[in-house]
Amino acid sequence: MTSPALSNRAGRALAGARLLSWPTLAVIPELASAFLFLAVVAFGATGEAGSIPPSTYLLNGRALMETRRRALAGDPGLDDSIKELCRRADRHTRGELWTVTSKPFAAPSGNRHDYVSLASYFWPDADSPTGLPYISRDGQVNPESHRYDRHRLDGMCEAVHTLALAHYLSARQ
Repeated sequence: MTSPALSNRAGRALAGARLLSWPTLAVIPELASAFLFLAVVAFGATGEAGSIPPSTYLLNGRALMETRRRALAGDPGLDDSIKELCRRADRHTRGELWTVTSKPFAAPSGNRHDYVSLASYFWPDADSPTGLPYISRDGQVNPESHRYDRHRLDGMCEAVHTLALAHYLSARQ
């Protein structure tokens, strides 16, 4: 899985910031939900650089605040990184909307509104007429796991992360 925008130069500008891996966010829905809350509350509600670091779960708040201060002061060492981050954020505003109903078929329940994420290393049991229960094949990714909602969640989390950072670090709307 590729990492979001922070894996490139824009991410390296956030020296000292500590991130959980994106696969971790995609696997643990509670972390993804917490991240969305973090992005809206900590980044979206912050209009000015203050003296109190943002209270964050995934990023080092002090490093974020210092990077923001430097970016808003026009630090030339951050200029290219912030521009790239903003370009990526702009692409996300024009990109795909990630909805649970945008998958090309209904969930196994028959309801298109149900979120479905299959365990990557579990495959249908070839010895069972129904394929159930699924069995573990360590290290072998079941291609069926890519057909459902997980990649949409990954894309949405990446977009929220990039948009929130671009807003916070550039003070752009």
